Amino acid sequence: MAVRAARAAVSLFVTLVPQGAQAQENLLAEAQIEVAVGASEARVSARYRILGPSDTLVLHAPRFPRSHLLLEEVAWPIYSVDTLAGLLRLTAVRQTAGGTAGLGIDYRIEGDISRIPIFVPEAPTSPPRSRVTITIAGLSGRSIPRDRFPRLQLYSPGTLRANPDHLPSFVALLDSGAAAVPRIAEWSVLAVALAGTLLWLARLRKWRVR
Repeated sequence: MAVRAARAAVSLFVTLVPQGAQAQENLLAEAQIEVAVGASEARVSARYRILGPSDTLVLHAPRFPRSHLLLEEVAWPIYSVDTLAGLLRLTAVRQTAGGTAGLGIDYRIEGDISRIPIFVPEAPTSPPRSRVTITIAGLSGRSIPRDRFPRLQLYSPGTLRANPDHLPSFVALLDSGAAAVPRIAEWSVLAVALAGTLLWLARLRKWRVR
């Protein structure tokens, strides 16, 4: 049911976007997410390459209960972080709009590390032009959870890797007794799709008024 609703929302989102507006949006050309899992924390190194005309780059990361995200470094001269309901919003401003923007974010997760949030830019991917790589390391000598999201495959001893078409907002390594990953993923996709639809409805209304 959730998947059908998400597909419908995405279809509506694509239908409502004016072609001229699409051409003005940023594009996520590449994202490399590396996660080092420890005994009680996870360290994340996220690197992005974004193409587009906008001088402002906005990224969101979900906030999970019993989990704390602590920023360590943002490789960007001007940025701000806002705490919203269930989200962290990072806004970066570049001095010259257009071209390619390279953005790096290093942070760690303390507490519950079964779900690791990922900062997702407000810039869609465009397979196969876009490249997304997610690597989870530090699992040597530990049992690898059967429930994983996205589709992480064994890459080398103690290391998992995935190359999804689109950048997910979290990585999940859940024990069998935890909430089902597919259900979490479905509702996550639905929420993102509905948020995108509402955003474009607002932009479309503003575009028509002009």
